[in-house]
Amino acid sequence: MSMKNTSLLCLLLLLITTSLQAQNILTDTVYRKGIYRTFEEFKTNSPSIELKHSIKSNTSPMPMNDWTSYSVDIEKEESKATGPVYGFCNGYSIYVTCDKPAEMHRPSFEQVLYVGKYSFYQDQGTLNVHPVVTPGGGIGVGVGTGSIPIYDKIINMDTGEVTVLTNGVLKKMMADNPKLLSEFKKDSKKEFRRMKYLKRYLEAKAAAETPQN
Repeated sequence: MSMKNTSLLCLLLLLITTSLQAQNILTDTVYRKGIYRTFEEFKTNSPSIELKHSIKSNTSPMPMNDWTSYSVDIEKEESKATGPVYGFCNGYSIYVTCDKPAEMHRPSFEQVLYVGKYSFYQDQGTLNVHPVVTPGGGIGVGVGTGSIPIYDKIINMDTGEVTVLTNGVLKKMMADNPKLLSEFKKDSKKEFRRMKYLKRYLEAKAAAETPQN
């Protein structure tokens, strides 16, 4: 191979490497369609498995469990052959299961509602199940009444760590933005608006850290 061809090959490899390193779900303008095996694949917008099936919404039929989770509309055997995954993307919406990787056919995935330094999604708790004594003297299973709690959660996009976003956590995060923190404290419906405040905080912080011309 000539010196010229060798130089061109090295340049091409450098450009490919740089392009791969530059991929970032926070800055890319297009979400790549596919299946994420790991958090790193989600973070770098580089799903390693092709998504050939549609995404299926799964709504519980139980009145006290009014919640929709997501899965891939795939045969169980094919899903199991792939193994547990972190999440998937259809090209515009992202779905993840952060507590523990899951098989794609299971309704274990939640939609990411905001992608940022701390990406936001919601997850539902579990039914309050407890043992009860049946009329015949046996032991059965009882289910608590009332609605099942919904948790706001954030993904640290540097580490992949998942945290439940409570009012207290958000107050600590916004400590360096007194004006927004004061507004949050006065909001009587703050627990329903945590994502809005998270977005405003992160956007204001990013603007403050951007060098001015």
